[in-house]
Amino acid sequence: MSVITPPEQNSQITVLDLNGSDLLEPAAMPASDEYNLMVAPPQFLAADAGGVSWTVRADVARELLPRLRDSGSGPEFEGKGEIVKTGPHRTVYRLQLPSDEFYLKHFRTYHWKGLLLNLVRPTKAESEWHAALRIAALGLPTFEPVALGSVRRRGLVADSFLVSRGIPDAIPVDEFADQHLRPVIDHELDPAGAEKQCRLRQALAQAVGELCARLHVAGVEHADFHAANILVRLERDGTPRLWLIDLHRVYFREQLTDHQRYRNLTFLHQFFAGFSTRADRLRFYQAYLRVWNAGRQSATGTTKPSRRVDQAHDIATLESYLESGAEKGWKRADRAFRRGNRHVKKLDNSRSRCRGVAALDAGWLKGLRANPEQLFGGESIVWHKQSAKHRVAEIQVPAAAGPSLGRAFYKCIERVGLWRNWLSPFRDAPVRKAWEFGHALLRRQIDTPRPLVCVEKCEEQPRRSYLLTEAVPATLTAADFLRQTWPTLSPVEQRQWVTVHSRRLAVQMRRLHDAGFDHRDLKFSNLLVSEVTDDARVWFLDLDGMRRWKRLPDQRMVQNLARISISARAHGLGSLADRVRFLKWYLGAHRAADWKTWWHRITETSARKLALNQKRGRAIH
Repeated sequence: MSVITPPEQNSQITVLDLNGSDLLEPAAMPASDEYNLMVAPPQFLAADAGGVSWTVRADVARELLPRLRDSGSGPEFEGKGEIVKTGPHRTVYRLQLPSDEFYLKHFRTYHWKGLLLNLVRPTKAESEWHAALRIAALGLPTFEPVALGSVRRRGLVADSFLVSRGIPDAIPVDEFADQHLRPVIDHELDPAGAEKQCRLRQALAQAVGELCARLHVAGVEHADFHAANILVRLERDGTPRLWLIDLHRVYFREQLTDHQRYRNLTFLHQFFAGFSTRADRLRFYQAYLRVWNAGRQSATGTTKPSRRVDQAHDIATLESYLESGAEKGWKRADRAFRRGNRHVKKLDNSRSRCRGVAALDAGWLKGLRANPEQLFGGESIVWHKQSAKHRVAEIQVPAAAGPSLGRAFYKCIERVGLWRNWLSPFRDAPVRKAWEFGHALLRRQIDTPRPLVCVEKCEEQPRRSYLLTEAVPATLTAADFLRQTWPTLSPVEQRQWVTVHSRRLAVQMRRLHDAGFDHRDLKFSNLLVSEVTDDARVWFLDLDGMRRWKRLPDQRMVQNLARISISARAHGLGSLADRVRFLKWYLGAHRAADWKTWWHRITETSARKLALNQKRGRAIH
């Protein structure tokens, strides 16, 4: 018997019989014990701690249970562990103990339907506990569960808890890819660094392909199979090692159908779609197919290899699944972000609406919500625009906001006019549109400065709304670049700049339109480029005028292309051949054969736009 005795309350323990699933008789402990533990061989025990019934590994119970006190009380527990992520359904804490690192996952049941469902099914924590044990038994890498807890209210299981042991030096694959595999400009990497990154991309693609195949050979379908739910650690030889996490939505089947396998892979592909190449996907597929064929042959006893024609058909089918599945996944993420999830702080009240990225300090956000004008009063402010309806300034983000964010752009928009003020409660403010569209584009790896804070004042007249957006270092608008830097470039440098930026912009516009986004004011003053001439990135600005279509009509695509063409001609940029190449890059291989039809439509739309601007006396930018 092992007893921990901070003498505050009476507890009763239940001994677990690990060899059978039945529980033995409860045993009473002295009334002076807060934690009363009786170890049941070989390794688990049951205990009550802070109103939560726990099943804990005996070798960590003495150290872990005192830290788990108040885990069911919410705010009282937050000081005992670092919050890794939080949302309406669950919160994950990191617990650093002297012996090891642990993670506590708190699943909330905040609706009566969830309470009733817990009567007929295991809790989410219990489902993940059993899934982890079963996946480990199948020889697949996953985390080690060490404690399972639950809280009962009026006889019903309410909140549930799962504690797992941390995996040293392992981080989610999405964080790993952001740190090591994002496309970088040529001058940031020497040849040795570029070669190292290339080898790492290849090794990761192969490792992920092999893990997916092992999962599917075992008949396991991970219904939440995305990059954040795979942990990776680089071994000493540079080989990536992977683990599966977040297993509360895992299904064990006798055998997965092709549809189930492809659908499962689409969840994972959603993150990699923006920067993985066809070569990366082919390397992933070849590793996947090699392990899948070996596993199926071992299971069925056959030795017939896959034919090349079958592989080609599978690749085409998989590409189709990946393309449609990624867009569906992004739309789900858009809806979840709008509601509020772990990536955003939602701080609305009766007078104001406020959104901020999760990394920002909540107290600072509340202060900004109460007085958004405070950021316009800084000493290092640089004004870019001041008019009756718009104010834009470059500011220094205060240190109290949280992490060091440096410079940012702060915009205020006033809604002028009776009908605009009357409609404002029924539609999003312009800055809210820019906030939602900005993060939607970033999810799709379309370049735009990241929105940081969005504030709407609902009761003031005139109605004002504010948007804080990161300032991308060493950049300026394309219009300013052509006025200031372009004349200093040699003809060879000018030709190279036009080629790389035209290709990049064409591909970004195609992805923008394929996703259904319509930027109605595409011009060079609304495009951001780097001051470094060999950096090909182009960022879209002024997203408050964007519109989202279920499927963008060709007419709107033509209007966007015509608008950017007019802006290029107004700045004297590019020849007729450059514009033809831009159009073909935009159309891509599957539509390039019809480029002449698109060319004529763009020419006609451009002519009408120019005539209209001349009639109204508007300048062309």
